[in-house]
Amino acid sequence: MVILKNTNENIKLQWLIVGSAVVLFVLKILAYIFTHSSAVLTDALETIINILAGSFGLYSLYLSAVPKDQDHPYGHGKIEFIASAFEGLLIFFTGAILLIFTLINFGVPSPIESLKLGIILIVISVFINCVFGFIALWKGKKNKSILLESSGKHLILDALTSIVVLINFLVIQITHWVIFDKIITILLTGIILFQGWKIIRKSVAGIMDEADYLLLQEVLKKINVHRDPNWIDLHNLRVIKYGHHLHIDCHLTVPWYFNVKESHIEVKKFEDFISQHFGESNEYFIHTDSCKSFSCNICSKKECVHRTAAFKKTLEWNTQYCSNNQQHKF
Repeated sequence: MVILKNTNENIKLQWLIVGSAVVLFVLKILAYIFTHSSAVLTDALETIINILAGSFGLYSLYLSAVPKDQDHPYGHGKIEFIASAFEGLLIFFTGAILLIFTLINFGVPSPIESLKLGIILIVISVFINCVFGFIALWKGKKNKSILLESSGKHLILDALTSIVVLINFLVIQITHWVIFDKIITILLTGIILFQGWKIIRKSVAGIMDEADYLLLQEVLKKINVHRDPNWIDLHNLRVIKYGHHLHIDCHLTVPWYFNVKESHIEVKKFEDFISQHFGESNEYFIHTDSCKSFSCNICSKKECVHRTAAFKKTLEWNTQYCSNNQQHKF
């Protein structure tokens, strides 16, 4: 079985994320045992989600690297969306349970103890979360892995919730207002619910092949800067993400007098350009169209002897133009 280099990096990093989540859970449980803070308990229970989601993520990263087969002609990359959705559901469910539990026990006295020790343990957890969170986010964007991006965002969220817990401890130490711990817990659960919903929303969009306009903009931005004069027009562009794979479907307009071989050369140049900037593991379905007389106004090909109108302006390819199934005119 062939495993891509980027996937190996993702899997190794995911192992580190799971290991760090276990360490963080132990630190936060110790902090709860010493402080009896419901905010710390909320933070600790969220870390359990990191462990469960991270473990499932490991399996999904491995499976997404399995080459396409007869039963899965587009590969196995969609498992990353499912894993990400699973993580979002766990986050949302945990937040809902904690919110209900906190509201039921809002008026119950809960004295906070050993604040200084709790602060030390939480500071350590913030540092670990920030380091692994930003690394996972950076690697996820670099290697086009929504799962690593979700893990990175979750770890950074975990660090932010821990910072809120630290603020909570400082306020209690100064004011001795113990009820503030309950208020902070409600705030944390609200943040957890919102983050869980965002992850679910993005994952479901990927599963449903919803148009990813940010990805389209990124692809078109690169093409606009380096487009070849023989690429007269581009339309009916579709970019679908399957894990770290991209499926690109489009119509590329080339000069009408090009033969099949010359048209194929332009398609190959287009594919090579995309692969150079967005990875080698992409799939292309590129249909070539011949240019029309109205294409001359937007065609920058200087040496064309078949031109019927003067060149006026190069149209910038954007998501609005290129998503439509029609050739463009000035």
